[in-house]
Amino acid sequence: MSETVEPGQDAEPDPAAFFDDAPCGFLIVGPDWSIRRANAQLEQWIGTSRGELAGRHLRDLLDVAGRVFFDTHFAPLVRLQGAFHEVALNLKRADGSRMPALVNAAERTGADGAIEAMLVTVFNASDRRRYETELLDARNALRELNEDLEDRVRKAVKARLEAEDTLRQAQKMEAIGNLSGGIAHDFNNILQIVSSNLGLLSKRVPKEGADFLANAQAGVGRGAQLAQQLLAIGRRGPVETKVVDAVAVIEGMHDLLERTLRSSTRTSFDIAPGVLPVEVDVSQFENAVLNLCINARDAMEGLANGELSLVVRDWPAGATALPKDLHGPHVEIRVVDTGAGMDAATLAKVFEPFFTTKSSGKGTGLGLAMVYGFARQSSGQVTIQSAVGEGTAISVWLPRSPKPLDGGTVPEPVPIRGGDETVLLVEDDDEVREATRSILADLGYTVLLAQNGAEARRYLRGSATVDLTILDLILRDSEDGIALMQEFKSKANDGGLLLTSGQADAFEDRLDPSFELLRKPYDVTALAAAIRRAIGTDGRAASQQATPRAADLPVLPTGMRVLIVEDEILILMAAVDQLRDLGHTVFDANSGEAAMEVLRTADIDVMITDLGLPGLDGGALARAARQSKPSIGVVFATGAHDLPDLPGAAGVRLSKPYREEDLAKALEAARPEP
Repeated sequence: MSETVEPGQDAEPDPAAFFDDAPCGFLIVGPDWSIRRANAQLEQWIGTSRGELAGRHLRDLLDVAGRVFFDTHFAPLVRLQGAFHEVALNLKRADGSRMPALVNAAERTGADGAIEAMLVTVFNASDRRRYETELLDARNALRELNEDLEDRVRKAVKARLEAEDTLRQAQKMEAIGNLSGGIAHDFNNILQIVSSNLGLLSKRVPKEGADFLANAQAGVGRGAQLAQQLLAIGRRGPVETKVVDAVAVIEGMHDLLERTLRSSTRTSFDIAPGVLPVEVDVSQFENAVLNLCINARDAMEGLANGELSLVVRDWPAGATALPKDLHGPHVEIRVVDTGAGMDAATLAKVFEPFFTTKSSGKGTGLGLAMVYGFARQSSGQVTIQSAVGEGTAISVWLPRSPKPLDGGTVPEPVPIRGGDETVLLVEDDDEVREATRSILADLGYTVLLAQNGAEARRYLRGSATVDLTILDLILRDSEDGIALMQEFKSKANDGGLLLTSGQADAFEDRLDPSFELLRKPYDVTALAAAIRRAIGTDGRAASQQATPRAADLPVLPTGMRVLIVEDEILILMAAVDQLRDLGHTVFDANSGEAAMEVLRTADIDVMITDLGLPGLDGGALARAARQSKPSIGVVFATGAHDLPDLPGAAGVRLSKPYREEDLAKALEAARPEP
């Protein structure tokens, strides 16, 4: 029966209720660790019925790892110490799952010191274990994040150091390029003095001295090539790019390479099939390949079984073989040798101009520097791999061009046939015009000449009958031949029209398919056949108009008022004499400021100026001249690749060193329209 508690009297706690209703698990176990009693909370956690745990061994409540720990640590330590606190164990539930728990145990001894029982408390550590697991996962994630961050920092630092090395190398090459360009500029001026005076002298010496003058001019030409090599190092030289098949160019060099390389060197060519279009200056491309092969050959000097491999590969965009800073598809030209190789110190200088590992007199140190300049000027790159005793591999990477190849097919040979018709030849290049005139005259044609659109229109307005007009599509007066083509079609007295161009692809979508197109370069056979197709094999009906006499032809302008601006006095003096020999009225100035004074007092037709003038440079002078007289023609005498932008018509390049005939062509190209 229950005990009644009077009001005001404190109730004594019921030990049995406290044992069963405690928020933690309680166990009373005997000295042999058999369970005598378990409270309700523990039985609920484990999922057993009331009283079901009695009689079982405590270790039966543990998982495998817990049983091992119980036998080796827990039970022995309780016997030794009399207690064991805060032991993390996993209890097995009735459904087979595990419950993380913190277990405490203490012995209860009798008066005689014998162990009567052990009291065990169990705390549910599921939340704690989850927090610990989450904390451990967070720590692991943080560690991985730190490791990743450290790795990224290492890579970023490495990339920055590499970028700084690349920048230093680029700055060094730029500085050396500036130096080379300056040397080339001064060298070109010296060559110009020699060339100009040789040209003047050639008109004043007997024929017996012509061979000596020709040899001297050939020497000037070789010097000019060296100057262009120096300019190529700094990527300043003039280039004439075209889209060509890299495979075809290199295969065309096969015989040259075989002759250049020693017989003791085994040479192999591994060239990818198909067409690999690249946009390059062909002569520079060939020089680059030749220089790489010569360097590889020389690196194997003295070796009895040296091997040289020339490999050409086509790499798509994103290919792992591409250098990391190249994007898009590229063509690789790789030259590999089995020579002595290079150490790191040599590799660091290998592309520097004038650096060479060859003995005195056997190398200029310009070969690889030229290759480097060519690749950069072609929007490409050069890479090199080498190690001492392992040979060297140098690769030139060039962007694969999406443009069609330049040039056309050669016509099938046909019998050469001329005629007696009148042909108007509209061609701006003096040498091409004169050579074509000679061919036409030999074929029996009466030839009328025009060097630009304005002169051609004079014939349309005149009385001369024209049976065929041969029209270049690109003329110096910045007027393409398409407009003239349409004009001639309606005004040329029903005469035929033959179009010519070395860049016909640029006009392909604008050409009238009814007109014959002759691609440059062409030979006598191709020209003769094209003329007959354009006129008609049987010729035209006899004209009622007589063939014009020379007196009936338009009188074309000759001499002009020319201002020559040059700070090198010897070049200036020679140029003045050359201009006078060409029949022009000459004004001269040795600075931009002096030239401005001339322009204010004289009506100048064409101004020839050096770019590198002291004070007011040639570009600023030309712009000022155009502002005061928009029609003035401008010629830049320079060895540089890029010309200043001008309002109106573009300036004409006159590459130093130049000959009198080069000067004459440049003046005609810059001649203002009347």
